[in-house]
Amino acid sequence: MTCSVSTIVTCTQGSRKSMEDYYSVTKLLKDRSHFFAVFDGHGGSAVAAYCKEHMHGVLESAFTRNTSPETDVKIRNAFLRMDALIQKDMPEESQHTGTTVGILFIDKKKIWSANCGDTEIMVSFKDGRSTMLSQSHKVENEIDRLQKKGAIITNYDCPRIEFRLNIARSLGDFDLKKYVIPDPFIKSIPLDKKIDYIIIASDGLWDVFTKDEVTYLIKELKSTTYAHTNYDEKKIMNKICHDVIQEALKKGSTDNITMIFLRIE
Repeated sequence: MTCSVSTIVTCTQGSRKSMEDYYSVTKLLKDRSHFFAVFDGHGGSAVAAYCKEHMHGVLESAFTRNTSPETDVKIRNAFLRMDALIQKDMPEESQHTGTTVGILFIDKKKIWSANCGDTEIMVSFKDGRSTMLSQSHKVENEIDRLQKKGAIITNYDCPRIEFRLNIARSLGDFDLKKYVIPDPFIKSIPLDKKIDYIIIASDGLWDVFTKDEVTYLIKELKSTTYAHTNYDEKKIMNKICHDVIQEALKKGSTDNITMIFLRIE
């Protein structure tokens, strides 16, 4: 299926002292696949910034060099390779700094997604259905694995590893690498005209919204707020991103939020 992709990216620092989210929108040179990614740094922005510059190249190299015919194996190897490069190129900074990752790329037949941490990806279909293309790797979702590894789980504001991280998977964070793994959740769906839109966003959005709430909000915005305007498609996409993030802030999100909103035609 030949497709065109329209993309809008909106970011806000929220009430945090600094912006640690980064994103990437590009094409993989090998086959011109569309590539999208959100990186949500913690403990600093260095690892997230590094991933922004190198993740797409590492993924492309995995497809070029890896002999496995399975796409999911190549994606997993790219995440592991990215983690190794972070440790090699920034050994001191990455001891106490890391990033969550959500990536998506579109080839001629499929949409592939992968995430590590709590940066997540949602697809909404034209019939009103929506589903997550990601998995939340919060500490509470992986307590059994973490405790078997000997992790100390503390619970002050939320479950954390040793009072620090509230995620069980990330890139970087090498002082906790025994517990915090870089293994991504990977999923694919057919490239289909039934798809309405896809959202990739950092946890500043998903901590206050479920996928159903986001789907309902966008439906309401399109059917009421924008229904009697003369906005073109790009303007509507811009308004959706802006208004969804504003609603997240109203609902109490204090985190950085980065949201990639894309439509496939």
